[in-house]
Amino acid sequence: MKPNTAIKEIMKLRGFSNMSLATKLGKSTASAVSNKLFRNKGMRVDTFIEMAEAMDCEIVIRSRLKDKQEWKITQEDELEV
Repeated sequence: MKPNTAIKEIMKLRGFSNMSLATKLGKSTASAVSNKLFRNKGMRVDTFIEMAEAMDCEIVIRSRLKDKQEWKITQEDELEV
């Protein structure tokens, strides 16, 4: 699933409109959200995390290996290589 599709589904499940999510993100217009959701190139990772967190969700990366190790991603985290 693409990030913008996931955000759209969460919005629907949680009852968010473009404007209500924009307001929660501190933006003044609904287009601040809709522009990100309908871009052909997809969505930036930081935007995805910001929108998910605004709707009280977290991003989890889960290993496909037997150990099923998980990492939770937040906006404050920095990627370490």
